[in-house]
Amino acid sequence: MTRPLFMQSKRANIHLPKTDNDTIIGEQIISEEVTYSHADNVSGSSQEGKKSSSISDIQQLDELVVIAKARFTPERKGKVNVNFDIHVPKELLSENWQVILSPKLLHNDSVVELNKVLLKGQLFADKQKKDVEKYDAYLASIVSSSDYDKKFLDHKKIKKDITKQQNIYWKLYNKEWKKQNKYLAWKHMMQDQYNKANLKRRTIHTNIYDKHMRLKREEAVKLSIKNKDTTGLHNRYVRKYNNHIKQLPFSKTEKELTLKKTPREYKAYFGKEIQLHEIDNYVVTEKDSLDITKHRYLKNKILKNEAKEANKELVYARMVPYPIETGMKLDTVIEPYDNFTYLYELEYPVVSGLNTIRITMDSHIKAIDQSGYTLIRPDTLSYFISSLVQLVDTTLIRNETKIYKNMYSVETLYPKFKTKQSKFLLEEQDNAKQVDELMHAYNNLINNTDLRIDSIQIKAYNLFDGPFEFDKTLVNERINSIKKQLLTHTFKDLQYADKIVTTTSANKEWGLLSQAVKDNSDIGNKESIVSILSNRMDGQEAEKQIQEQFPADYIILKEDIYPELNKIELLFNLSRPGMEVKDSIQNQYTPEYEEGIRLLQNRQYGEALEKLKNRPDYNTALCLACMGYNGRAFDLLSTLDTNANTEYLLTLVLIRMNREEEAINHLLKACELDTRKIDRASLDPEIAGLINKHKLNDKLEEIYSQVDAIDWKAINRIKEVKLNKTEQ
Repeated sequence: MTRPLFMQSKRANIHLPKTDNDTIIGEQIISEEVTYSHADNVSGSSQEGKKSSSISDIQQLDELVVIAKARFTPERKGKVNVNFDIHVPKELLSENWQVILSPKLLHNDSVVELNKVLLKGQLFADKQKKDVEKYDAYLASIVSSSDYDKKFLDHKKIKKDITKQQNIYWKLYNKEWKKQNKYLAWKHMMQDQYNKANLKRRTIHTNIYDKHMRLKREEAVKLSIKNKDTTGLHNRYVRKYNNHIKQLPFSKTEKELTLKKTPREYKAYFGKEIQLHEIDNYVVTEKDSLDITKHRYLKNKILKNEAKEANKELVYARMVPYPIETGMKLDTVIEPYDNFTYLYELEYPVVSGLNTIRITMDSHIKAIDQSGYTLIRPDTLSYFISSLVQLVDTTLIRNETKIYKNMYSVETLYPKFKTKQSKFLLEEQDNAKQVDELMHAYNNLINNTDLRIDSIQIKAYNLFDGPFEFDKTLVNERINSIKKQLLTHTFKDLQYADKIVTTTSANKEWGLLSQAVKDNSDIGNKESIVSILSNRMDGQEAEKQIQEQFPADYIILKEDIYPELNKIELLFNLSRPGMEVKDSIQNQYTPEYEEGIRLLQNRQYGEALEKLKNRPDYNTALCLACMGYNGRAFDLLSTLDTNANTEYLLTLVLIRMNREEEAINHLLKACELDTRKIDRASLDPEIAGLINKHKLNDKLEEIYSQVDAIDWKAINRIKEVKLNKTEQ
């Protein structure tokens, strides 16, 4: 049947799903993004009250899911989507066979067999089904060993054997019964004869005795009349009686049945109390039945059945040459009149060191008559994975640290007050815990002998009881109460504390409230609420509008958002008293930092952060972004010098923080500083999405056009290098 296949040169092939940006056949770039179960998209300047903006406070995430995203399709659940088209020309399709397509994934030194694609002709599928049905009938004909008693026992002969044994037991019993019954009849007859003879003897003896006793009496009477002595008279007549008896023809003793007189055939019963109904008998027991049954199996049928069981795999191979397989990616019946194309979608986990994935495929055809044909293997597809960790700046391994004479440190408290009360109480909610944490931070500062505290500024934000209340007097009383508490306890050892500690009260921070509304995913009417807040209307009027128009959002705003915006910031202004120059540069190299970079490049983010956090810089911010701590990454990047890398990474974290307008500005700035970021943008799905959404391509082309000829040559050289590497 497969002869036509030898007369043609077609083959099944695999292709990348076509996209507008594809330029190299057989290659595709997959860009990595990260999905987090505990993402942090709030910066320190607007964080929730219970979150820390400190890198040192970051814990290992419960779940960190790294997934890769192809340009042509999104990926999910920690796996890169490696999608490709399978194309089978109609010349390779037929009603009489199936085409077996076996893709293989190659990464590093591993070969992963992927789920197959089966394309069947209708006649082939029908033959498969009939073969399976025939084999199922074969299996159904095999009797289970538990059913042998039902199927393979000769019940008629078993019944006959049992009846035969029962007859044997009856005959034995009946023979014994007759024998004992005959003995009893003889015994009774003999006893009757002896009793009769003994009775006759006793009667004669009695008559003779009575006769002699009468004679004795007569003589005794005569002697008495004559007054003669009768002594010895009785004994004399007894002797006469005994002499008389001896002369009689009867036996001297009575007759009785003895063993000697018993016939030989009855001697075994002599002396025994025989009851005919107590004669022992035999019965057919369960053991007898089992013994009989054991030898009445139809052994020829059992042997035949066991041979079926033993040979079922051989029979299966013969009866079902092409079994119906399971676990296929696709198993379908096709009509062989058109070319067949199938988009093979594959999710594959991103692991450390995974940079390139290749796909190849074996193809084989099996026909109904068990002939076959192996097709030529198609060209191998290559996928190059683009990851955020490729943004690592290895030049920072040797770090030039700028030593400042004057510095500052900011600590944040989220104080709790009783409603309408201004006194700051340590026992109120978590106030004591927060003050202890502040004390710890303060001690770290004063224990650093190189630093001196010049001043402490306490600034209050939104110290009200509700989002729409404003009581300047209450705010001032509350901040003064906090200052008094800190001077009395936390700063009690600080010289001139009452002079260097100052307070400032901010006005109503509608901006923070608006930003928190934007960042909250539970609020459904963000734009409308932000619009009300932006009108700067009276607080009570704003509250009334939001409560009436958006009651569900109002509850979230009042109970969840606003309590987390009540805070004070303590700005510690510090200086190095022994430093003569204003600033200095210090070269720094630490093996720990270099190890952190290696771990980051291997996507071991938690371990990398432990190594990098002691030198917070761009790479540390990149690690934070990879872990989903976008707010902390933003805060750190905001403190760094501006360059293309920091601006590009700021673009990414701002997109994740839903601040797209700011992200656009940073993206354009990054591309102006380094036009290679334009090429990079297409590899990062979030930034590529931002460009498409806001139609930024024209602006990016304009930035390209402003690059001088030397820069253009450099860019072209870079592109050629990339292209050559890819082709290799």
